[in-house]
Amino acid sequence: MPRPTWGTVVGIIFIIIAIFGIFSAIQDINVRKLSALVNMTMDEMASDALEDTTPPDSSDLKILGMLGDSIVIDSTGTVDMTSTLKAFTKISEYRMVWMIRLAYVSIGLSLFFLLSGIFLFKKSKFTIPISLTTLAIAIAFGIFKIMIYAADMETGKMISFGENLS
Repeated sequence: MPRPTWGTVVGIIFIIIAIFGIFSAIQDINVRKLSALVNMTMDEMASDALEDTTPPDSSDLKILGMLGDSIVIDSTGTVDMTSTLKAFTKISEYRMVWMIRLAYVSIGLSLFFLLSGIFLFKKSKFTIPISLTTLAIAIAFGIFKIMIYAADMETGKMISFGENLS
Protein backbone atom coordinates (compact mmCIF):
# COMPACT_ATOMS: atom_id res chain seq x y z
CA MET A 1 0.00 0.00 0.00
CA PRO A 2 1.49 3.39 -1.00
CA ARG A 3 2.09 6.17 1.48
CA PRO A 4 -0.90 8.55 1.68
CA THR A 5 -0.52 12.01 0.14
CA TRP A 6 -1.80 13.77 3.26
CA GLY A 7 1.12 12.28 5.23
CA THR A 8 3.62 13.85 2.85
CA VAL A 9 1.85 17.22 2.93
CA VAL A 10 1.59 17.27 6.72
CA GLY A 11 5.20 16.10 7.00
CA ILE A 12 6.37 19.02 4.87
CA ILE A 13 4.24 21.43 6.93
CA PHE A 14 5.74 20.04 10.16
CA ILE A 15 9.27 20.50 8.81
CA ILE A 16 8.50 24.09 7.77
CA ILE A 17 7.02 24.79 11.23
CA ALA A 18 10.20 23.36 12.77
CA ILE A 19 12.47 25.58 10.68
CA PHE A 20 10.51 28.75 11.43
CA GLY A 21 10.27 27.77 15.11
CA ILE A 22 14.03 27.45 15.38
CA PHE A 23 14.60 30.83 13.68
CA SER A 24 12.01 32.46 15.95
CA ALA A 25 13.56 30.94 19.06
CA ILE A 26 17.02 32.19 18.05
CA GLN A 27 15.57 35.70 17.72
CA ASP A 28 13.92 35.38 21.14
CA ILE A 29 17.22 34.29 22.69
CA ASN A 30 18.80 37.49 21.31
CA VAL A 31 16.04 39.74 22.67
CA ARG A 32 18.45 41.70 24.89
CA LYS A 33 20.53 42.72 21.87
CA LEU A 34 17.40 43.71 19.99
CA SER A 35 16.13 45.75 22.92
CA ALA A 36 19.48 47.54 23.22
CA LEU A 37 19.39 48.32 19.49
CA VAL A 38 15.85 49.70 19.75
CA ASN A 39 16.82 51.85 22.75
CA MET A 40 19.88 53.16 20.93
CA THR A 41 17.74 54.04 17.90
CA MET A 42 15.19 55.79 20.12
CA ASP A 43 17.95 57.79 21.80
CA GLU A 44 19.20 58.90 18.37
CA MET A 45 15.62 59.87 17.49
CA ALA A 46 15.39 61.89 20.69
CA SER A 47 18.52 63.87 19.86
CA ASP A 48 17.22 64.49 16.31
CA ALA A 49 13.81 65.50 17.66
CA LEU A 50 15.35 68.20 19.85
CA GLU A 51 16.69 69.89 16.73
CA ASP A 52 13.42 69.53 14.80
CA THR A 53 10.91 72.33 15.40
CA THR A 54 8.45 71.55 12.61
CA PRO A 55 4.83 71.08 13.68
CA PRO A 56 3.37 67.55 13.46
CA ASP A 57 1.93 66.60 10.08
CA SER A 58 -1.03 64.32 9.31
CA SER A 59 1.06 61.13 9.54
CA ASP A 60 2.21 62.11 13.04
CA LEU A 61 -1.40 62.68 14.05
CA LYS A 62 -2.41 59.26 12.65
CA ILE A 63 0.37 57.61 14.67
CA LEU A 64 -0.74 59.46 17.80
CA GLY A 65 -4.31 58.28 17.21
CA MET A 66 -3.12 54.67 17.12
CA LEU A 67 -1.15 55.02 20.35
CA GLY A 68 -4.21 55.98 22.36
CA ASP A 69 -3.47 56.25 26.08
CA SER A 70 0.26 55.51 25.62
CA ILE A 71 0.91 59.13 24.67
CA VAL A 72 3.55 60.91 26.77
CA ILE A 73 3.12 64.67 27.14
CA ASP A 74 6.15 66.75 28.11
CA SER A 75 6.31 69.74 30.46
CA THR A 76 5.34 72.20 27.72
CA GLY A 77 2.10 70.33 27.03
CA THR A 78 3.15 68.94 23.67
CA VAL A 79 3.39 65.30 22.75
CA ASP A 80 6.84 63.83 23.31
CA MET A 81 6.92 61.51 20.31
CA THR A 82 10.20 59.82 21.26
CA SER A 83 9.10 58.99 24.80
CA THR A 84 5.74 57.83 23.48
CA LEU A 85 7.39 55.43 21.03
CA LYS A 86 9.80 54.24 23.74
CA ALA A 87 6.90 53.46 26.06
CA PHE A 88 5.02 51.77 23.23
CA THR A 89 7.94 49.48 22.29
CA LYS A 90 9.33 48.82 25.78
CA ILE A 91 10.11 45.18 26.64
CA SER A 92 10.03 44.52 30.37
CA GLU A 93 12.69 42.47 32.15
CA TYR A 94 10.00 39.93 33.06
CA ARG A 95 9.18 39.42 29.37
CA MET A 96 12.83 39.19 28.35
CA VAL A 97 13.58 36.52 30.94
CA TRP A 98 10.55 34.47 29.92
CA MET A 99 11.21 34.94 26.21
CA ILE A 100 14.68 33.47 26.64
CA ARG A 101 13.46 30.59 28.82
CA LEU A 102 10.62 29.74 26.48
CA ALA A 103 12.90 30.02 23.43
CA TYR A 104 14.94 27.05 24.62
CA VAL A 105 11.77 25.03 25.12
CA SER A 106 10.63 26.19 21.69
CA ILE A 107 13.82 24.84 20.11
CA GLY A 108 13.08 21.45 21.66
CA LEU A 109 9.51 21.59 20.40
CA SER A 110 10.74 22.57 16.93
CA LEU A 111 13.06 19.58 16.90
CA PHE A 112 10.08 17.44 17.90
CA PHE A 113 8.15 18.89 14.92
CA LEU A 114 11.12 18.07 12.68
CA LEU A 115 11.23 14.50 13.96
CA SER A 116 7.45 14.15 13.49
CA GLY A 117 7.71 15.55 9.97
CA ILE A 118 10.41 13.04 9.06
CA PHE A 119 8.37 10.19 10.56
CA LEU A 120 5.40 11.21 8.41
CA PHE A 121 7.46 10.29 5.32
CA LYS A 122 7.78 6.73 6.61
CA LYS A 123 5.15 4.14 7.28
CA SER A 124 5.45 3.23 10.93
CA LYS A 125 3.09 2.43 13.74
CA PHE A 126 4.61 5.35 15.69
CA THR A 127 3.98 8.00 13.02
CA ILE A 128 0.46 9.09 13.98
CA PRO A 129 0.99 8.94 17.79
CA ILE A 130 4.19 11.01 17.50
CA SER A 131 2.44 13.58 15.28
CA LEU A 132 -0.57 13.88 17.57
CA THR A 133 1.68 14.15 20.63
CA THR A 134 3.64 16.92 18.91
CA LEU A 135 0.46 18.85 18.15
CA ALA A 136 -0.88 18.40 21.70
CA ILE A 137 2.40 19.61 23.23
CA ALA A 138 2.49 22.59 20.84
CA ILE A 139 -1.05 23.62 21.78
CA ALA A 140 -0.33 23.28 25.51
CA PHE A 141 2.92 25.24 25.10
CA GLY A 142 1.09 27.99 23.21
CA ILE A 143 -1.53 28.30 25.97
CA PHE A 144 1.24 28.40 28.60
CA LYS A 145 3.04 31.19 26.69
CA ILE A 146 -0.16 33.23 26.49
CA MET A 147 -0.67 32.86 30.25
CA ILE A 148 2.93 33.89 31.01
CA TYR A 149 2.87 36.89 28.67
CA ALA A 150 -0.59 37.99 29.83
CA ALA A 151 0.83 38.43 33.35
CA ASP A 152 3.25 41.06 32.02
CA MET A 153 1.85 44.52 32.69
CA GLU A 154 5.03 46.54 32.03
CA THR A 155 5.66 45.74 28.38
CA GLY A 156 4.59 48.35 25.83
CA LYS A 157 1.41 47.92 23.86
CA MET A 158 3.14 47.26 20.56
CA ILE A 159 5.00 44.26 21.96
CA SER A 160 2.06 42.78 23.83
CA PHE A 161 -0.52 43.49 21.11
CA GLY A 162 -2.54 40.39 20.40
CA GLU A 163 -1.12 38.34 23.25
CA ASN A 164 -3.28 39.51 26.15
CA LEU A 165 -6.62 37.81 26.53
CA SER A 166 -8.19 40.62 28.51
